[in-house]
Amino acid sequence: MDAEDKVLAEGTSGYYSQCIAIPPVDLPATGTYRIVVQAVAYSSDSTGNYVLTASEIKYPRVLSHAPAEADMGPVSSVTFTFNQTIDQASFVPDDDIISFTGPTGLLAITGCQWTSANQLELTFASQTTLGEYALALGPAILNLVGNPMDQDQNSVGGESPADRYLATFTIEGPRIVNSTFSGVSSNEFDTIQVQFSQPMDPASFLPSDDIMLKGPQGPVSVKEYRWLDSQTLELTCDPQTAMGDTG
Repeated sequence: MDAEDKVLAEGTSGYYSQCIAIPPVDLPATGTYRIVVQAVAYSSDSTGNYVLTASEIKYPRVLSHAPAEADMGPVSSVTFTFNQTIDQASFVPDDDIISFTGPTGLLAITGCQWTSANQLELTFASQTTLGEYALALGPAILNLVGNPMDQDQNSVGGESPADRYLATFTIEGPRIVNSTFSGVSSNEFDTIQVQFSQPMDPASFLPSDDIMLKGPQGPVSVKEYRWLDSQTLELTCDPQTAMGDTG
């Protein structure tokens, strides 16, 4: 348990003298942690003798990378975070960077630097093409005692390709994520607000090309528009009261 009494890992024995092995835990912050031993609920008054042992994680592995989710771009670097301090001299770009691909094919890594004891940043030409990117790393990157990566956590380090780490991210274009219709009463509307997923270039919006509003009685003319902020566009039309769908 951590300092806030959050359970990070747990195990339960089914019978007397059974050994409980709690799986490896990535400690999220520097601080005090507790191992709690207690009897099961239906036998809460039970007592006994317990032997507790703890060991350091033997093998390094990548915990995460950034960016990891969809990004609006441009993207020019990927940062890898390992679970422990790494022997930086063991990282050989030509051997440990297995591949880097994007929507247009193979891409080149142009720079490498360790930003901390367990963080590696790889840089490349700025990427803006929409689509998925993938960067494969390892597994011959070592910790300070010479053990290689064990990404699949089977206690056998340096297996290829099993212990390689694959970082993926996506560059995606903007999209409309929400729209609201409003007016002076619940039975009409004259204002539409459209919210985009990313900041937009207001100058790229051309009403004659980018607006088509249609109601149950046919096309609806948009009289005015304005950007409330970089992601919210407001459109104004004559009050609409006809029953039916508008889009």
